[in-house]
Amino acid sequence: GGFAVQGELYMSGTEFQATLSRGAVVLPGTNSVNLVEIGAGSWNLHYLKNSHFRFRTQVPSLKVLNKPIAPGAELVLNFTEAGAFSGDFNTTGDLSLLPGVLEFGPANLSLNVDTFYSLSIDSTMRMLKLPDGTWAVNTNLTLQAQDGPFLYTVTGLPSPLLDLGFFRLQNGSVQVRRANDGVFSLNVTNYQAVLFGSTLGTASGTAASNGRLIMNAILPNADILLSPSTFSLRRISSTNALNFDLNIPAQTLSMALPSVRVKSSAAGWPSAGVTTPGIAFSFDGSFDTGKRALPAFTFDGIGLATGGATDQNYIRLRRDSDGIVQLNVRDRRTFLDGDMDLALDIDSAGGVDGSFSGTVAFDFPPLGLTDVTLASTSMGYTSGDSCQFRGTATSLGYTWNVYFGASCAGVCTEWTLCGPTPNPPDFWDCTTLSGCVGTGVPP
Repeated sequence: GGFAVQGELYMSGTEFQATLSRGAVVLPGTNSVNLVEIGAGSWNLHYLKNSHFRFRTQVPSLKVLNKPIAPGAELVLNFTEAGAFSGDFNTTGDLSLLPGVLEFGPANLSLNVDTFYSLSIDSTMRMLKLPDGTWAVNTNLTLQAQDGPFLYTVTGLPSPLLDLGFFRLQNGSVQVRRANDGVFSLNVTNYQAVLFGSTLGTASGTAASNGRLIMNAILPNADILLSPSTFSLRRISSTNALNFDLNIPAQTLSMALPSVRVKSSAAGWPSAGVTTPGIAFSFDGSFDTGKRALPAFTFDGIGLATGGATDQNYIRLRRDSDGIVQLNVRDRRTFLDGDMDLALDIDSAGGVDGSFSGTVAFDFPPLGLTDVTLASTSMGYTSGDSCQFRGTATSLGYTWNVYFGASCAGVCTEWTLCGPTPNPPDFWDCTTLSGCVGTGVPP
């Protein structure tokens, strides 16, 4: 193994000792990637007949797999008559094969040098550093390495490998790989991806020197419940996948879904769901799609139309870090010079809060009239009512009761008629009349 020393020797018939100096001891690997490199220093040699042939040294510097590591106090090597040797020593520092991806330490290292070199690393292993500073895996492990390329399957890992609460990776395989050029990588293969308790397809990926683990998992042909809410997500096509990107150098984790259908058990929501653009999850499972262009669909028999400015015509789905989900729908229609606004807000329990408001206005430039309001209305929504929206409208100083819904629309009011009484003629008599104009069941 290129182990050469020089110095003075003191000996007897059955024993000898020596204090020797040496240069660096290198156990070479492949393509200039050394298995172990022990810095220059002094050695104490001790031979005892029929017992041992041993080198002992204080370790001034140490590299393992070309990575510097803080050595322990002492290194002992035991030789055989054939020239092979082995040794065990401890380290006090960390061995970082892939910073933030795969680290060991402190460790107990066992060297064996015979026809080839091998190295056993018995240590705490840390794998996949997360944005909050914790590690996805922190466990004890024995890694078997050797000179040249190798592929080592890591056993005894916890399952799930990664658990973020709303997302898990479980029941797969992890391998440490060393390529011909000495570059290390971590292979994560055939892991089940679980999103909000729903099992997706298997996910695989490789984290190499760039420190990124990128995977994707196909969505199942089933509803993915946004637990603990009444909302769920459904894929649009069989190729829809969850994209996972753990960027360890940047300390970010991004997870995103493509365009999906949003479903809800809320009364009136279309059973097939409503398509919304992609969803990007935060590290804690929260997300906010922002205001996305309103698609055309029917809610509780009431048609909503696409088009118009997105800040007033949109669908927005969000989930906070406590798992509270909310869906907001806004639809604005222009009538003459006024606007009619429909608002629907659905909460995690499936409750719907809705309103309808607006004005009817006009401009008449020849008389210098602009934004003259003819009427205004304010109405509330009641789920399950035959006329879902009921409220009031004001026009020309009069207040009217108005209603509309999927199968009704109308207006109701009261009139008071007063006239002189015949006897005596100087008294007035008033009568209140009421009536409705429209279709369906009046309020």
